Amino acid sequence: MFFLTILIFSTYLLKKTYGVPLNLHPSFFIPLFTIVILAVPIIFSFLDREMYIYNSGIEIIAFYMLVFQAGSVLVLHKSKLEFYEHTPNFSIERLRILQVIGIGLSSLGIYITMHQIADFGGINLSVQNLSDLTVINSKARYSGIRIASGLGFYLGIFDFATVIVGGILLAARSGKVIALTPIFLGLYKTYITGARASILISLIFFFTSFVFYKAYLNKGRLPLFTYKSIRYAVLSVILFVLLFLVVQMTRGGVTDFNRIPAILKHLNNWFFAYLPGFSIWLDSYRFNEVHFGSFTFAGIFDQLNIAHREQGLYREFVFIGRSYRTNVFTIYRGLILDFHVFSFLLMYLMGSVATISFHKFYQLGAWTNFFIIITIYSFFLWQHTVSIFNYNTILAGVLLAFFMVQLSSFKYVYK
Repeated sequence: MFFLTILIFSTYLLKKTYGVPLNLHPSFFIPLFTIVILAVPIIFSFLDREMYIYNSGIEIIAFYMLVFQAGSVLVLHKSKLEFYEHTPNFSIERLRILQVIGIGLSSLGIYITMHQIADFGGINLSVQNLSDLTVINSKARYSGIRIASGLGFYLGIFDFATVIVGGILLAARSGKVIALTPIFLGLYKTYITGARASILISLIFFFTSFVFYKAYLNKGRLPLFTYKSIRYAVLSVILFVLLFLVVQMTRGGVTDFNRIPAILKHLNNWFFAYLPGFSIWLDSYRFNEVHFGSFTFAGIFDQLNIAHREQGLYREFVFIGRSYRTNVFTIYRGLILDFHVFSFLLMYLMGSVATISFHKFYQLGAWTNFFIIITIYSFFLWQHTVSIFNYNTILAGVLLAFFMVQLSSFKYVYK
């Protein structure tokens, strides 16, 4: 674990040098999160000897992050880590109105999706049949069928746009109800469709949007290592496990609570298997393919008819222990398949772009940089699964949220 040790040391050294102002900085926050997602499955492997950990995946991910950190630190050293006091540079009232409209359209999309699932399963849409919708949709997804289509599918763009705007509104302490409503709608949609990834990505967007705009209003300073933050982190982990448990039970129509231990063991594949899964794939890969982005940007390539995107994650499974198997391989598998050695250059550039955008947003308040920041951070906060750029609705949701903020910032001039 040579490169992981170096990453831990370099991240600690940066924090010691710059202190609190570095808390949210790309050179510190993203490497710190990467260290956590490497450490958690390693610790779990000592608790459960059935899950094997392989060093190759640890080392390559740590090296990727060192390259990202190098790109970030270069920009950091060439510019000053200065923050200024800001006030909202958009109309809060106008953004709240747009948020209400977005919530309405998101709700309409959920309603249409519910009807589509019910029609596909040949049942009536009623309160008594709500739990059946999850089973119907899950079986269809595992068969490679996407039920949600047309207007219902495209209105899902508002699901992601409204959580981003909600984070901004909550940080600005304006309209707590309409700020949090998209989260509850997302939870309900997850219950109906059984799709775990969408709500978790939504929560990541909400978190990044809230945290970075709150820091923007507080001269770039936001303490992370406080008792309050630690309590929230522990609570988030507990709620995270409960969410997966409930969704997994509804997907399979499980009502027998005696099966909960077995379901939790199955969910270990999501919680911990990404690291050994990536390592096993890496050890067997021959580095004889180049796909030029068709895995990292699968949704866009699918729309352009360049490459077909499969439902879900990678289709093949690998065994990572006596009773575990997974098809979760982290974002790094896609980067290697797409760009090979040039993926290191891409990682370096992402570190530089993230840092430039970070500095410009907190010094100048440019909203373009804000959306670059939350997109890059969300990409890495979801790095243990697949690229968020696999999903066109996510990219469209980010663009729509940007449009909503820009529309709220527009000033009318009367002559």
